[in-house]
Amino acid sequence: MEKEKYVLKAGSVVISTMGHDAGRKYLVLEVLDKDFVKVTDGKHRDLNNPKRKRIKHTKLTPLVIERFKELPKGKTELKKLNNEVANALKKCDTDKK
Repeated sequence: MEKEKYVLKAGSVVISTMGHDAGRKYLVLEVLDKDFVKVTDGKHRDLNNPKRKRIKHTKLTPLVIERFKELPKGKTELKKLNNEVANALKKCDTDKK
């Protein structure tokens, strides 16, 4: 049986595996390079201040939230989307149950 391969991209959902935020779900906003991504959870790390996280300190899930692949540029628009991001990540938890 062949193992499925998931691709890390904007809109992917990852789980932090290291640091004080270990176990927290994040939405990938941007893949910066081969080592780092910008992530947000819409609550502790909002869209105006995303976290720069090492890829090796995250676990990729098969979930991709298409709605957040491309985001508006203005700070006001991003602020409005924080609740949507947080709710979407929370919904990912309930979808598995």
